[in-house]
Amino acid sequence: MEDLFFLRDIPEFDNWVVIKYIDKGWSEDKKFYIKDKSNNEFLLRLSEFEAFEHKRADFERLLEVSKMGFDMSMPLRFGVCGDGRKAYMLLTWVKGEDAIEVLPRLDENLQYKLGLQGGKILKKIHSISAPSGLESWEITHKRKIDRVITKYLNCGVKIQNHDAIINYIRENEDYIKDRPLVLQHGDFHVGNMLITSEGHLGIIDFNRSGYGDPWDEYDRYMFTWDVSEAFANGQLHGYFNYSVPDEFFRVLCLYNARNILASIPWSIPFGRKDLDNMLVYAEKVSKSYKGFTTHIPTWYKKANT
Repeated sequence: MEDLFFLRDIPEFDNWVVIKYIDKGWSEDKKFYIKDKSNNEFLLRLSEFEAFEHKRADFERLLEVSKMGFDMSMPLRFGVCGDGRKAYMLLTWVKGEDAIEVLPRLDENLQYKLGLQGGKILKKIHSISAPSGLESWEITHKRKIDRVITKYLNCGVKIQNHDAIINYIRENEDYIKDRPLVLQHGDFHVGNMLITSEGHLGIIDFNRSGYGDPWDEYDRYMFTWDVSEAFANGQLHGYFNYSVPDEFFRVLCLYNARNILASIPWSIPFGRKDLDNMLVYAEKVSKSYKGFTTHIPTWYKKANT
C-alpha cells in the first residue's frame, strides 16, 4: 500500500499489526483502521500537510469535547509524518454498529430514547462558546446565503418550487440576528453515529467542527429524520428539555431551505447519481414543509410530558 510509506515515521507504527484503509464517507482525509500488538484499536486520519493548521485546530477542539463524558473517538496524538508531507491524527476506535443501519431495526420507543441521548450530547458540545473576536453570525450567514443563491441560480439545474424556497429565505433572514456562536460538530446526524453494545450512542467524524449558530447544526437534519422520525423527535426533545421553541423551527426551516439550494451545485461535479440523490433530498425536505408554506415540519411531534 503506497500510503504505508507516509505512516512509517509515526511513533506507534512498529507496534501496529493491522492497517486497513476505510473507504467510506465524504472527507478528503484518508482513514485507516489500526490494531496494535495488544489488540488495541485506533482510527488514523491522514491529510495533506497544507491542511496542518486546520487539522491542528480540529484536534484542539476534540481535546475540549473529549472531557464531556460521552462515547466518541478520543484524540490521542497529532503530528506530521511522511517526511513532512502529511499531517496525521490518531484517535481511539469507537466500537459499535452504524446507527443508520441499526435504528430501523429497533422499536420506536428505543429509537426515541437514543434520540434523547443524541440531543443531550449535542447540547453538551454546544456548551462550549466560540472564542471572542469572531465575525457576527448575521454577517457571516447573510454572505453565505447570497453565495448559495447565486451558485444555485447559475448551476443550470433547477428544483421544483425553488421560488418559494428563495422567498422563504429572504423573508426570514432576520431570525438569524443576534444568534450565539458556539462549537459545532459540523456534521451531526445519524450517519456519523454508532450504537455500542451497551446501548450508548457514539459520535464520530468531528472533522468539520468549527464555530457557528448552534441551531445551524440541524441544517442536514433530513439525514436523521429520513432514517428515524422517532430518533429525530427524541433528539429535539433531549436538546430542548422537551420544550422546543417556535423560533427554532423558523430558523431550522431557513437553514433547510438554504441547504436544499446549496446541495444542487455541490453535487454536480460528483456526477449524475449524486445529483439525483440531492434532487430527491430537496423534494423530501420541501414536502416536509408542505412546499415551504409552513415552518413546522410534518415529521415533528410534541413531547408527551
